[in-house]
Amino acid sequence: MADKRETVDCPFCGEEILATAKKCKHCGEFLDGSSKPAPANNAAMYSQVLKYSSGMVIDCPVCWYTGKPKKVTPGSIRIELVLWLLLLVPGIIYSVWRLAATKTCKCPKCGNEMLAIHRQ
Repeated sequence: MADKRETVDCPFCGEEILATAKKCKHCGEFLDGSSKPAPANNAAMYSQVLKYSSGMVIDCPVCWYTGKPKKVTPGSIRIELVLWLLLLVPGIIYSVWRLAATKTCKCPKCGNEMLAIHRQ
């Protein structure tokens, strides 16, 4: 028989947690306020990789960096060069894919890709 334990919603991310929890298992925030406060956006905002756009400012939940993100192009320049040198047609296809692919954001300080757009 499973015992029914009392739960509450996390004040930072809104996810359901145990009422006796000291730290949220979803967003990592300490519920007694002993850790650094969360960025302006709650942890639910960190659930997807952001598309890069110029002028954007991001919040990193890992290293607490706030600032301009690093633009990341998918794939590898090394693979692209090898394909160009050895096999012309696959090199062209790979290059077109890299140029057409969506650019994503990465934290320039720690390399984390799960970021949130900073709102002031």
